[in-house]
Amino acid sequence: MEAIVTLQFNGTDVTVGKLFTSIRRGIESAHFTYDTAYMRSSNAVSLCPEMPLSPGTFPAEHNAMHRIFQDCMPDRWGRNLMLRAEHQDARSEHRTARTLFEGDLLLSVNDETRQGALRFWNNDGDALAPSETGGPREVTIQSRIHSNDEQLL
Repeated sequence: MEAIVTLQFNGTDVTVGKLFTSIRRGIESAHFTYDTAYMRSSNAVSLCPEMPLSPGTFPAEHNAMHRIFQDCMPDRWGRNLMLRAEHQDARSEHRTARTLFEGDLLLSVNDETRQGALRFWNNDGDALAPSETGGPREVTIQSRIHSNDEQLL
């Protein structure tokens, strides 16, 4: 899987680099490369000490995912919700539930509810976890009162 990583800087998404994940024999690996234009920018900063701002590929060490990206991932409760959703989808689609790897969890978090300044995109410029998936929609108190009034009639 490939994801374009952007950093929100002064309200603008700036392309920082690309994250690549792969699974071989059930073992996940990830590596990251900084975008050349980003490295030339006067505002460029390294994402974390393990990935200094320099050309080359940075493999995730000791884990399936880099620590900086682990911060963007769901906690245990969120992981359980995602696993439960996968099992429900599999049941309704009459298939076996797939194993969710770290990359799946990272890139499935709703883009609008993701914590932090990092965002993840596909090559077409679409968020990898669109906003229609995920958290409940916002409603106003007035719309709730109106819907309750209609139910009483």
